[in-house]
Amino acid sequence: MNKPRFYRMWRNFLTFACLLAALPLAAFAPTVSGQAQDFADAAFRSLWQRTDAPVTAGLTSRSYLWGDAPFATTRERYDESPAHLRTVQYFDKGRMELSYPNVNPDNAFYVSSGLLVRDLVGGLVQVGDNKVQIFDPAQIAVVGDPTGVNLNAPTYADFLRDLTSPAGRNRTGDVITTTIQAGRLLSHLPNANIKADIKYAYYESHTNHNVASPFWSYFATKGLVFDPKGVVINNANLFDWQFLTGYPISEPYWTKVKVGGKVTQVLVQLFERRVLSYTPTNPAAFQVEMGNVGQHYYNWRYAPVTAVTQDTAVPPSVSGSINPPFGGFDTTFAFTATGFTSNEKVDFSITQPDSSVMSSPDSLTANSKGQFSETFQGGDVVDFSSGTPGDPNQGLGVYAFNFKGESSQHVATIYFRLVALPPLTPTTPYSQDHSVPDSVNAQVNPKYGPRGTDFAAMLNPFNEKDLAFERVAIWVTSPEGAVQPVSDVTALDETPYGIALDFGSPPRPGVWAITFQDKQNAQRQAIVYLRVTEAPPEASIGSAFSLISAPRTSGTGIFGNLPRLAPLNPNRVKQSGEQNSQD
Repeated sequence: MNKPRFYRMWRNFLTFACLLAALPLAAFAPTVSGQAQDFADAAFRSLWQRTDAPVTAGLTSRSYLWGDAPFATTRERYDESPAHLRTVQYFDKGRMELSYPNVNPDNAFYVSSGLLVRDLVGGLVQVGDNKVQIFDPAQIAVVGDPTGVNLNAPTYADFLRDLTSPAGRNRTGDVITTTIQAGRLLSHLPNANIKADIKYAYYESHTNHNVASPFWSYFATKGLVFDPKGVVINNANLFDWQFLTGYPISEPYWTKVKVGGKVTQVLVQLFERRVLSYTPTNPAAFQVEMGNVGQHYYNWRYAPVTAVTQDTAVPPSVSGSINPPFGGFDTTFAFTATGFTSNEKVDFSITQPDSSVMSSPDSLTANSKGQFSETFQGGDVVDFSSGTPGDPNQGLGVYAFNFKGESSQHVATIYFRLVALPPLTPTTPYSQDHSVPDSVNAQVNPKYGPRGTDFAAMLNPFNEKDLAFERVAIWVTSPEGAVQPVSDVTALDETPYGIALDFGSPPRPGVWAITFQDKQNAQRQAIVYLRVTEAPPEASIGSAFSLISAPRTSGTGIFGNLPRLAPLNPNRVKQSGEQNSQD
């Protein structure tokens, strides 16, 4: 049986893949203060002391491998650890982990360095040897100033293609010329800016990526270190690169980012555990530095989920309707344009938020009822060739679908708005509040579940004719109290006890209410209450990578059926060759 439109309406809110998941085991809030933390374990102190204590003591001048001190301590879920929790400590540059405290402390991997960069890029949080929770990739600048003042800087999310589709070609000896900016805009350095001495120096077959020569040389760095008893050792190897950084998960790229407010050219490369940057204009001892991935990961994982706060107002559609009236790039919208003559040809165009118009060179055909109905994804209508790359507001705003009958000259206009839906961001402690108000004249199963859960509801006082003949007003109340009307609902099934409905969950945590009320009798009412928990989807590492590696399709709705949309303004057309793709 086909899913009803009510089901599709709720599906519109989803911004990530639907994976059924169990609630995670209890997590503990991290211990954080404005001051540096003490070391949570002697092994953490010993590892830090070897390379970074001499820097703090002023005995040598070089960049930190971890940071001057840990800034947060917590116990995070790890299924193979005692009580399913492991002790971790966050530093500016990374995270130390104690997953197996019962093994020999002399083991080289007794303390591990977290796979933070892999997780930030893939939107993964590893909670076991072969289990991850799935979130949205981090929209955080990988190098330089924070994202809000560093709009052109590439984010971790921009490297997802490198992680899931490695370059695969050994380029050892070639000069590095590829550049990257926000939105994964790839290009090449102008000839005048090419640095002939910066080359691909090593090819790692495990991940099929090349390592840049400044980083490969850095891996062999020797210097002053402390032994476990604090004795100075000169000219020692600083670190094992595979332990500290992990394998490369991206190619090296040049990028222009803001560093201390100044636009600077930097070479950047992502590894499983660390981000490395090379700044030619820095003093020699600080040309290669570790990125602040510990800070970035901590802020990504423990930042609170925020609701949609921007303007969601949409003008009323003319001769038609759309559901929902606003949503994100991944939202599925469903619309109907009405009032045309049977089977007539209809011209179609899109007015974008900046008032420019995209027009289809071919016409559509209304159905026998003089209507045209379709679905589409929000991102399919955006002209990303315009605007400023990396602008967080790019593509957001009110759009209009314009339809005009060729014979009737009838005009229908469908308005909707694209907004920035909140990302699925890890938060802790996970919500253990599963309380849900009792539904009124209705039952819902389950009463709570993570984003992506399928809910089923039974409405007692109504029947299928009530919905079919539009006798019922329906609205949704969000956890923040915002009310959104629902204009089109079809029953899934009618039983002797009422109407059964099946729908997917809204995106944000909290209690949601769906109210059904007789338009003629306000006392005849049903209210379905449900709670969306903060528990994320879970998967094995292999299946998670299969999921995030799957190519994104733009759907089979209106833009699968229409010919290419052509801009009416020739100045809006991107010139060929403006954006090069990685070969």
